[in-house]
Amino acid sequence: MIDISNNEKTVDLINVIIVKPGYQQHIIDNVRDILNQIAKKRPGFISSTVYKSLDGTQVVYFIRWRNSDDGLAWFETIRDALKLTKSVIEKADYHLYEVVETISL
Repeated sequence: MIDISNNEKTVDLINVIIVKPGYQQHIIDNVRDILNQIAKKRPGFISSTVYKSLDGTQVVYFIRWRNSDDGLAWFETIRDALKLTKSVIEKADYHLYEVVETISL
């Protein structure tokens, strides 16, 4: 289970990918490969989660990094990796975030 709590040092990359119709699973497969083969081996990687929209139009993934430097270094890697799937992506919007608050039972 991933702990999404506010830690002063960790940062989260959240990438929202809007896919062309019929290509959601293709993008999910590519994102899984990128996360398993590249991200997991990068310094500072803590965890990742992949989400898909129920309407088939979006894939979202979350990566927790040890610190902002590790997260920023990932941007260069992901730009190159996503070029391979650019033809089936309408838009990719990714940013680094820090957790402000987690509310749970």
